Amino acid sequence: MKLVIKIITKIALFTLLIVLSFVSCQPNFETIPGPETKGISKDLNGTLVFDKPVGGLVSISLTSKKEKFIRKPDESSGLVHSVSGPDINGHIAIIENHMENKRHLLKIYEMNNDTVSTIFERKGDVLWGDAAGDYLALSPVNGYIALVTNTSSVQLRDPDVLLKYGTLEIWDIKTKKKLSIERRALDVGLSWFPDGKHLAFVDLLNQDVANKLYLTKDSPNKRYGQSNLKWPRVPTVSILDVETGNVKNLFIGWRPIVSEDGDAIMMGDHDNNWIIFYLNEAIIKPVYPPGIIWLGPLHLTRSTVFYWGLPTEGTELKATKNNSPLVGPKPMYTLKVAEFETGKFETVIPYIDPRREISYGGK
Repeated sequence: MKLVIKIITKIALFTLLIVLSFVSCQPNFETIPGPETKGISKDLNGTLVFDKPVGGLVSISLTSKKEKFIRKPDESSGLVHSVSGPDINGHIAIIENHMENKRHLLKIYEMNNDTVSTIFERKGDVLWGDAAGDYLALSPVNGYIALVTNTSSVQLRDPDVLLKYGTLEIWDIKTKKKLSIERRALDVGLSWFPDGKHLAFVDLLNQDVANKLYLTKDSPNKRYGQSNLKWPRVPTVSILDVETGNVKNLFIGWRPIVSEDGDAIMMGDHDNNWIIFYLNEAIIKPVYPPGIIWLGPLHLTRSTVFYWGLPTEGTELKATKNNSPLVGPKPMYTLKVAEFETGKFETVIPYIDPRREISYGGK
């Protein structure tokens, strides 16, 4: 009888812990004040691509707002771990992961003729085994794919900054061969220039080197980068020339996005401050897209940014579904576009699960 009571007690305690965890992890909804300005998104004429659990892949044309399955959800097809594209020819790149036999594949889907090809297949689980990072970048032209592989954890500040550092690889989708260039890189952002020959990535510089680099430019936002500069090694946006292998360290930051004309790079810091580095003028300007969150920008022009943002005040707030009972639901975010000069903004996609793998590109 005592044994039965102990078992029942343990089950009851476990159930209580699950319930308390779920209750304590209810979403903390944040919003930003309106009003929104209709029509700002009219120039967004590309395509969004995102995963559809489990194993599915969906595209949305931002001109027609039509959804199309690139591949339908099927657990046996493997998990879509990361996605990039489309490029100007309609190619989409994904990392497909198979946890059951610890292998992953780099695949190319062609939207124009519904074909798929495999660039490589490798051993290693990318979800739990760190065989490849979360970021994947397909160049708009030339058919190059960049990713960070064989990552390991680096703790930049105790206790809450733990990032993945690995080998930057670039593959040619036409020849299915890896370029001879290999660099070390943080898995916190990759972005191609429109010429398909230059790549913005994030490296780690020693604190003294990063400080000297920071002091060479005067950022109008004095708060920008201050937390990062206190770390022993500092994330820094750098530019790789894939034809020569030369690298230029640009400025403190991570999650870079190169503008569609290639003249500017938007980047952020640990405290969700954001700047734009104008390459031709070699000047820096702080930017304040309304409600931007840590996931950052998806697309940049001279006057606007398309980005992950908080919901607008007065709209219906929604939470994620199919959550871990120990973590609970998360707020659904939005995709917004904003003008830098006026601060006007508009919601393009109202409900986006932050766990989704999302890319924007094409024409």
